[in-house]
Amino acid sequence: MLMENPCKIVCFGDSITQGYCSRLDKQIKKEYSDLQIEVINMGTVSETTVEALQRLDQVIALEPDVVIVGFGMNDWRKGVDKAMFRNNLGIIVEELDRRCIRVVLMTLNPDFNHQGRVSKQLVEYNEVIREVAYERKARIADVYSLWMKELPNIREGLYDDIHPNEKIGNEIICKALMRVVPRSQTVVVWGFNGLDNAFCNYKCEYCYAPHEYRLGHHFQGDINEWHDAFKDTFGKQKVVFYLAFGEPTVARNFYDVLHMIASEPDWYGHMTSNLSPRLDRLVETKLFQEKRLNINVSFHPTQVSIDKILAKLLLLREHGLECPVVFVMWPPFIKKFEEWFRVFNDHNFLVHIRRFRGWYEGKFYPKAYTEEERQFIARYCDDTTIKYMLNDFNVNFKNWLSYQGMYYVLVDYHGDVYASPDSKDAHLGNIFRGDVKLFAEPQFYGIDWNGSVNGVASFLDLHYRQLEGNFVMSFAQQGGVYHTENGVYYKNMNTDFSDPKIRRAYNFPSLGECHSRFLDRAKEGILTEYSKRREYGFREIYPRLMRMTNSMIRVIKRVK
Repeated sequence: MLMENPCKIVCFGDSITQGYCSRLDKQIKKEYSDLQIEVINMGTVSETTVEALQRLDQVIALEPDVVIVGFGMNDWRKGVDKAMFRNNLGIIVEELDRRCIRVVLMTLNPDFNHQGRVSKQLVEYNEVIREVAYERKARIADVYSLWMKELPNIREGLYDDIHPNEKIGNEIICKALMRVVPRSQTVVVWGFNGLDNAFCNYKCEYCYAPHEYRLGHHFQGDINEWHDAFKDTFGKQKVVFYLAFGEPTVARNFYDVLHMIASEPDWYGHMTSNLSPRLDRLVETKLFQEKRLNINVSFHPTQVSIDKILAKLLLLREHGLECPVVFVMWPPFIKKFEEWFRVFNDHNFLVHIRRFRGWYEGKFYPKAYTEEERQFIARYCDDTTIKYMLNDFNVNFKNWLSYQGMYYVLVDYHGDVYASPDSKDAHLGNIFRGDVKLFAEPQFYGIDWNGSVNGVASFLDLHYRQLEGNFVMSFAQQGGVYHTENGVYYKNMNTDFSDPKIRRAYNFPSLGECHSRFLDRAKEGILTEYSKRREYGFREIYPRLMRMTNSMIRVIKRVK
């Protein structure tokens, strides 16, 4: 579900649209040269939303997949009042939405009013555009906000009082549009059965949450109420529900959830599962049959034999679903990993490594992997997994811009929406209250580590395409691990990670790095654990915190 392919994009607006459209056409075709994209310029000089309504049928007749709507500059300058502008813009969005055409609204670029500030009316009309986008569940390219951040001297991007120039102004417009137009879906990480306390039937020692907290089922409310709330929140957007936390297939309401997702043609399901239950009921569901369900299969050697998990992988493949194997590289597993890997590789199943994050024998991982272990693990990883997950302690993500909160959000079992599954700092509303407001533009990530492929792919600086199909396989492919006619190709299988240049490129720690950074990150790990457990209301915080602190003390004594 990358940007629609083939994709017909109509730029519907005034003379500002006329100006940027050609540049957008070249840029989007260059970045997505493998897709069939047509960009049509439907900008008309001096047009307001009044005239736009008269041309709307012409736009619809083109049968576009995406329409970028850019009006307002002429409305306020020609006396179309805000109430009429709001009504006209709402009709445009409604008519396009009714025909399942994806709509992107643009805010107005700043003007220069010879008083050193933007015209008050322009600011007010931009607020109307934002309000219509929120009310109609349309996406918005916030040109105004980006312009004000990147161009303190407003006039630098204009060739007259209102029109963007080609070199700078249209570049900013296209930058804002390229953050929105290619992204056709919203990923909702849904902890429908709980978060860290969600039920799981496995007792893995390396799990991010202790098993004693994962014994209950926490689904709340009626599934029909959830359906209506999601529908009201996201409208006709394409939504991928990532069923996360615990083991989703053994949750009491699991099949109710699959039925709810299947009831909407533009809703999809995704999950990570240990596949412990029988699969006959799963493969008969509408969601599975319509190929709208993707599964990452987690292999936990302490809980299940490789023969059993392989049989289930092969069964799913027979029913038309290709699944990757997700494997947590817990230190005790490293010696036997090659033996397990050969089994999956012989059957052409892609294996995706997740670095272990947490404490083991008084050491905090992934920092504590030895040089030999780190190089061994990296051989089986895609580029980005090595750089920003295995070696994430050498990166501080806090000031990186991320799409989280825009296209990737957490919904907990109360219906509360948060910008990130890794942090509950940014609360975006509640789907049952109907007050969810997603970010209109990328925000700083805010924490210094990331725990998922979706989260890492959301960083703008990495230039990842929207993950499509199976998220793990889409992520791995963009980093150099993918299926070929001859099996799965692992880009780094023969990479020399002893080479200093390669080490720097992959964020490997220097061989002579001191222990102080490790100790700092270890202390951070304790504080994060404490904060996280307090957030989720766990009662028995202190026994586990004390165990972690004692482990820390042992490490400090060894370092000294």
